[in-house]
Amino acid sequence: GQNKVVDKGTATATTSNKLTDSGQNFSTTVQVRDLVLNTTDDTVAFVSAVDSDTALSLVNVANVSGGSPANDIMASGEQYEIHRPIVFQNVAAGSFLPIEVDKIWATGTTATDVMAIY
Repeated sequence: GQNKVVDKGTATATTSNKLTDSGQNFSTTVQVRDLVLNTTDDTVAFVSAVDSDTALSLVNVANVSGGSPANDIMASGEQYEIHRPIVFQNVAAGSFLPIEVDKIWATGTTATDVMAIY
């Protein structure tokens, strides 16, 4: 993962299940499974495809493994940041993971009582 923002900007169109920004070059900065954070309303989704330099397909964090269709999180004029997260799946309760963490998102997890040792 990275502790910096991979890309950021403002959506220039409202398209179902997509992030569109006509001033971007997503194909050189963004990868599938990057995390899009809508900083206007604090919603998040994963990138499921880099459609073009200016458009990304999005899938809701809670629906990555299937289920109902992705939620629309981006509308024209909304601000966003794109992060490259590390996602841990099926970690047993009480596990110790010696990693350096900048941020933990509560979206798409049932984990509670996460404790940091520093």
